[in-house]
Amino acid sequence: MVTVPIAAELTMKQQLAYIVIALCIQANAFGISLSYVRSEFKKATDNEETAEQLIVYLKKSPERDALIEGYLAATEALMAKFAFLPTTKYSRCSTAMKGFKKAIDMDPANLEIRYLRIAVEINLPSILNMSNDIDTDKKKIFELLPRSTDIQLNRDVARFLIDKKLCTPEQRVSLEKIIN
Repeated sequence: MVTVPIAAELTMKQQLAYIVIALCIQANAFGISLSYVRSEFKKATDNEETAEQLIVYLKKSPERDALIEGYLAATEALMAKFAFLPTTKYSRCSTAMKGFKKAIDMDPANLEIRYLRIAVEINLPSILNMSNDIDTDKKKIFELLPRSTDIQLNRDVARFLIDKKLCTPEQRVSLEKIIN
C-alpha cells in the first residue's frame, strides 16, 4: 500500500511536484488524442456513425487548436457525403469550408490542415463552387512537405498528391522518395 504524506510534511518543491503531476494526469485524461482523431477520421470516411461520434468528440475538446478545427471541418465535410437532401449536403460543405478557413487562419503553415482541405475540395462537385483553394493548398503543401518531420503524414500526403495527379513529373519523383 502506497501512502501519500500529509501536505504539511512536504516541502514546497514536493507540493508543487504533486500539483504538476496531478495536472498532467488530468490534462491527459481530458485532452484530445491526435492519434485517436486520425484513426477515427479514417474510419469515419466510410461510416456515418463514426463521423457523428468524432464531431461530438472534437467539439468537446477543451482547447480547439488549429488542427482540431481542421479535423472538425473535414469531418463535417464527410457528413455531407452521408446526407440525403441536397440542401443538407450544401449546408455541411459550407460549414466545412468555414471551419477550414478558421483552422488555416489559426495556423497557415500546418501541413496536415492543408492536406485535409485539399482532400475535401478535390472531391467536391464543381457546381458547389467551394474548391477555390486547391492551387493555394497544393503550392503550400509542396513548400511545407520538405520541412515536415511526421513520416506517416508525409507519406499520406505524397501518396495523395500522386494518386490525384496533383504533381508534375519532377515533383512525383521527389514524392516517391518520401513514400519509399
